[in-house]
Amino acid sequence: MSASFDDRPTDPGLTRRRAFVLLGLAVGASACRNGQAATSATSPTPAPTTQAVPPPTGPVDPETTSTSNVSTPTSATVPTTAAAAEPPTSTLAPTISCDDADDPTVETTEGPYFSTGSPQRSSLVEDKDEGTPFTLSGFVTDTQCGPVAQAKIELWHADPAGEYDNAGYRYRGHFFTADDGTFSVDTLKAGLYPGRTRHFHLKVQPPGGSVLTTQLFWPDEDGNADDGIFVASLLMNVTSDNASESGSFHFVV
Repeated sequence: MSASFDDRPTDPGLTRRRAFVLLGLAVGASACRNGQAATSATSPTPAPTTQAVPPPTGPVDPETTSTSNVSTPTSATVPTTAAAAEPPTSTLAPTISCDDADDPTVETTEGPYFSTGSPQRSSLVEDKDEGTPFTLSGFVTDTQCGPVAQAKIELWHADPAGEYDNAGYRYRGHFFTADDGTFSVDTLKAGLYPGRTRHFHLKVQPPGGSVLTTQLFWPDEDGNADDGIFVASLLMNVTSDNASESGSFHFVV
């Protein structure tokens, strides 16, 4: 005998609708699990973060401080310091020797060939002159070893052949000392005048002062011993390089 609608059992069991619902739930759960796995496999692992350590505020001991704990700027601008400029080279000025500077320079005879009115010049050499170039330099000081500025120095001497120019001014001229008492003049080595040793004639006059008339001599000249005017204290300090000579002297007036 068939059961009526009212006689259906209370637990209907697995119906078609319920089967579809359960199948949908199973598929959704599987998709969620697969999506989480794919996300875990493809997502990058975040890098560990480090906290920057501020640089020390006080002096750093290089032997106790680790460089790994000190942050270093990556684009710091390092100031540059220009190298100190070397001072320009210069020639040292001659030094005055003041030994016996309180003794005035010895006077000697003027000789027969002095002429007034000589030109002021720092070189007595003319274009056609031949002989050994000679530079005379030195100082003029007072008896307290103070430099005498603007002292007038007159120089005349025989030419390389031993002759004096009594008609003109060859190997004649005058010049003045600088503010420090120094002087320098270019000429030729004086020749030997008959009966005399080799020498220069000079007159030295400080501004407003008396004129010193004297002569200067070469050392190691054979005629020095027989010259009646020669004075050893009037010897120049002469040096030679085989092509030229230079002599120096310190006048005290």
